Amino acid sequence: MKINRKNTPLPAIAIIASAFIITLLIIGLSYKDIKREERRITDVLHREGITLIRSLEASIRTGMMLEARREQLQLQLEESTQEPDIAYILLLDEHGEIITKTGLEQTNPYEWINTKEFAKTGEAITRIKNNPKIGKVFEIAKTFKPLRPGPRMQGMMDMHRRMMGRDLPQEMFNDRIIIVGLRMAELEQIQKDERKRTLIIAAALLILATGAIYFVFLLQNYYLVNTALEDMKEKVRKTEGFVAVGKIAASIAHEIRNPLSSIKGFAQYFKSRFKAKKDAVYADIMIKEIDRLNRVITELLDYAKPAELNLRKQRLEDIISYSIKLLESDIKGKGINIKEEYEGGLLLVSIDKDQMTQAILNILLNSTEAVDKNGEIRIGVRHIKEGLQLSIADNGKGIAKENMDKIFEPFFTTKKSGTGIGLALVKKIIDMHNGKIEVESREGEGTRFIVKLPV
Repeated sequence: MKINRKNTPLPAIAIIASAFIITLLIIGLSYKDIKREERRITDVLHREGITLIRSLEASIRTGMMLEARREQLQLQLEESTQEPDIAYILLLDEHGEIITKTGLEQTNPYEWINTKEFAKTGEAITRIKNNPKIGKVFEIAKTFKPLRPGPRMQGMMDMHRRMMGRDLPQEMFNDRIIIVGLRMAELEQIQKDERKRTLIIAAALLILATGAIYFVFLLQNYYLVNTALEDMKEKVRKTEGFVAVGKIAASIAHEIRNPLSSIKGFAQYFKSRFKAKKDAVYADIMIKEIDRLNRVITELLDYAKPAELNLRKQRLEDIISYSIKLLESDIKGKGINIKEEYEGGLLLVSIDKDQMTQAILNILLNSTEAVDKNGEIRIGVRHIKEGLQLSIADNGKGIAKENMDKIFEPFFTTKKSGTGIGLALVKKIIDMHNGKIEVESREGEGTRFIVKLPV
């Protein structure tokens, strides 16, 4: 058995394809994790910014800041920017002009804030911008209304009027926008570490998955090679057996044929010398039996000797037609009806023409002997998963159930004049072609031989 080395790149291609698919999956999952981490960081910064803005609003609403002027407001913002996470705070008026600012110097215009739309919705908006000094900054902008109309605020205004003798300045009620810039360096470092960890895990998973797939292919190849080696060993054992039997058969044939030739010569001589008809008949029987023994020896040698296959691409239907022609006289003599059915577009099959002709001829000979006069033999060839299937069926006597397991054994026969080598030789030839032969039969209903050959 030859192991096809041309197929060896297939596992490598499969491993590369599997690794590529796993890589895509891991990249997708890693990207998803990174994006989820980015959203988490953004949510944390958003909550931190909103909390700071509300804290500033609350501090202005209470205490002495109730009388706050711009200088006092500036002081409050500066104190807030002392926190390490806060980069800067800006306060804009309803026109987008900076009222007060603290922290890092900001010269960038804030066209991204539509003050009119912003005043209507009042919802916080965010963006991430690059700062040349500290890197990325998370900006959150929101309406700034420390003094909100309501019963509580009205009470505070009345108290202020009684204590100070005047109302709160009108500018305290104007629409303002506060922008808080939060440093992202620490969170970015956490995100970078998280990405690094994700990439390490992804790489480890990729290596493990690729290694596992490679191991599976190695294991599979091990079993395939091991099976092939076992098949080769079995074939070697069979070949050695055939060689041994062949040597014995050749030796026996030589020892038997020489005396048989002498006996046949004497029988022919006595046949010509005998005047009595009865003696001539006996001599003729001796000659025929000697010929039969010679045929048995020839068939035994054919079965026992190891044959070297000469494989070529052949049309199976051509070999069948040739075999039918060889048996034409027997077929016509019994008036047998041959029905052939071949599937269209049959593939060529790699076979030894002489050996396969011998196998098909033996099956057909078995069928012609099994059917009665005017019997029928059906021959068909069709495609199957394994390759091609040849079917030869007859409506003859069939095979007894107890003999079904023995028909391919050498020297087993139910015929008076049979040698028991024909079907054993068929089995040997089909096995040599890596094919399979099966038989279906019922006594009195006929027999069907099924041969499966790889293309």
